[in-house]
Amino acid sequence: VIGPDGFPVWVNQSDALGQRSIVTGKAVTGAERQALAFYNRAKGALETVEAPEREGQSLEQVVGNAPVGRQAQAKYAPNILQTPEQKRYRQAQRAFTEARLRKESGAAIPTHEYTSDAQTYFAQPGDDPALIEQKRLQRRTVLDGLRFASGRAYDEFYGAPQPEPTGA
Repeated sequence: VIGPDGFPVWVNQSDALGQRSIVTGKAVTGAERQALAFYNRAKGALETVEAPEREGQSLEQVVGNAPVGRQAQAKYAPNILQTPEQKRYRQAQRAFTEARLRKESGAAIPTHEYTSDAQTYFAQPGDDPALIEQKRLQRRTVLDGLRFASGRAYDEFYGAPQPEPTGA
């Protein structure tokens, strides 16, 4: 295994369980690197949506806790009539959807898929706090799946083994 100083250390097999191996195994594949690229895109989108924004609230909370009229504006109004927060929220939704769906199919994404993904994974007018939390956990599950699919590319890129899943 790799010791705390970064050098290989020989240990009993029973002591090595769960530790990083000094054997690197196979090279990272193109599919793993591609999955990592999608993971990084989705991760960036979720960081935008979930990071503390105003008064400790996330962008999703700022947009989702707005009065219903303001929420409808975020969903239906043209870009020019939206607030900066609403624009950033919608852009992050699109980035997440593109990362998720292009990983699965590689195809162009029709407009109705963006709408469906927004309803499935992001706060909508009328959603209560429990449903918004459920959607946040579902996004985390998708992100965990993308990270898992990235395999050894994650370790190569981040220089550390993948953390435990954070999703639902």
